Amino acid sequence: MVIVGGGTAGSVVASRLSADPELRVALIEGGPSDVGDQAILQLRNWLNLLEGDYDYDYPITPQPRGNSHLRHARARVLGGCSSHNTMISFLPPPDDFADWVKAGATGWSYEEMVPLWKRLAISITPVAERDRNPLAEDFVTACHTALGVPVHQDFNAAPFADGTGFFPVGYHPETGIRSSASVAYLHPHLDRPNLTILTEHWASHLDPDRGSRSAPAPGSRS
Repeated sequence: MVIVGGGTAGSVVASRLSADPELRVALIEGGPSDVGDQAILQLRNWLNLLEGDYDYDYPITPQPRGNSHLRHARARVLGGCSSHNTMISFLPPPDDFADWVKAGATGWSYEEMVPLWKRLAISITPVAERDRNPLAEDFVTACHTALGVPVHQDFNAAPFADGTGFFPVGYHPETGIRSSASVAYLHPHLDRPNLTILTEHWASHLDPDRGSRSAPAPGSRS
């Protein structure tokens, strides 16, 4: 099986499929690996990744009467945007799921989706006290003392409700390492003999009847 794109979804799919030793899985990613790269792995460094070597950095279409200089960050690295963004992770409110079900998304109710959320291999936790910005702490305190806004220690501990507090993020507080899709789903299984990860490669053609062919990007390595 060939998976084109080693981003957030591709990392999970490759991990799940290669758990079956009877399947041979090839994961093709256009960017480099994140393994051992502290610039990627340390969540605190996320801001320095924007508009850099790991960012496709798509510009918007010029706007004659608007801001023509907005950038749309998309990651060029194993793990995709989960290796590139802030990893803020909220479980959506139950009403959102109810709206999806009403629109025809059978099986997507809050009650049906929460068990899948709990199966996530990604470590999602409120920002640890040692990582909290003092200014943000003052903001949370002021919201509560001045306006009576309830403080939530963990927005994901119960169905989403209005309030203030620190974001739940996907990382490991003891090390500061982001819990990206690649860290959670690929890193523990890099030694699987039936899993091949080709970084800095581009897919040029896929033929579902005859397998796949891939063409490496200039200066590519696997």
